[in-house]
Amino acid sequence: MRSGGADGLVLVPMALTLAFVGALAWAMVREASMSVSQIDLDYDAQVARYLAKAGQNLARWQNQQLGCTSAVQFGSFSLPGGTIVTNAVMDVAGGLSIDVSATASGGQTVRLANASVPVYNAAKRTSVTWKASASNADDTYIVLGDTTPNGTVMFMELTDGKERGVLQFVLTSLGDVLTVSAQLKLFQTNTKSTAATQLVYLQRVTTAWTEANATWTAPWSVPGGDAVGTPAAVMSVSKQSNLYYSVRIDGLADAWLKKRLPNYGVLLTSSGLTQARFGTLEDKAHQPELVLDYYPRCP
Repeated sequence: MRSGGADGLVLVPMALTLAFVGALAWAMVREASMSVSQIDLDYDAQVARYLAKAGQNLARWQNQQLGCTSAVQFGSFSLPGGTIVTNAVMDVAGGLSIDVSATASGGQTVRLANASVPVYNAAKRTSVTWKASASNADDTYIVLGDTTPNGTVMFMELTDGKERGVLQFVLTSLGDVLTVSAQLKLFQTNTKSTAATQLVYLQRVTTAWTEANATWTAPWSVPGGDAVGTPAAVMSVSKQSNLYYSVRIDGLADAWLKKRLPNYGVLLTSSGLTQARFGTLEDKAHQPELVLDYYPRCP
């Protein structure tokens, strides 16, 4: 039979173990609490940054509507995430110097001090149209199993999984402009399509090509054309021919103009189309068109 003192000695290591586990658990809970608090602070600061940027853009937009020489200070206003204060707006060459502060609902404040932003002349909306021609465009269609380029024919033919169009406009520089809209127009000359839903997908091409060398396999790394998988735009067409169909490609055209992306044009793939033909630059009455509306930058 063991004595009570011996039992007590046996319990000492157990008590120390429990104390250590308890201390570790407390430290972990404290660390978690501190991490949550830090996350809250980081989130609040991020909200304040977004609010300040939004306030800067709003001040620019408000003045832009009033003309190139406007430098109105619009004071403060509240949004669901916090408050924005316009501290100062000054007219500078081609834009504005804007001082904005934003305070998120949790108390974090961010200031964008004297940030220079461009301003565009909203009173001078301008439109330019590129009609596809030998000097400003390339277009063709590629056919599964065919190694002969089709760059000189008067149509691009689209059939699901078998025929695809390739189209590129060479855009002349317009300087520093604000793109309002960019509308691509294709003239459907005829079609054998009967599907209820007929769609043309415009995917940004990622490899240089020409009318003389584009086939289903060349010059691509992937048969059928190298292009971004997610379409830049989707155009709805129908079995009705002899008319233009159009689709907006604002972001893509702006990226080409500002040279944020290389301009290799678009790959035209389809859903619900059978031998749908669209005019090319060789068809002088039905060329593809790109219509761009923009605001010029203030002087």
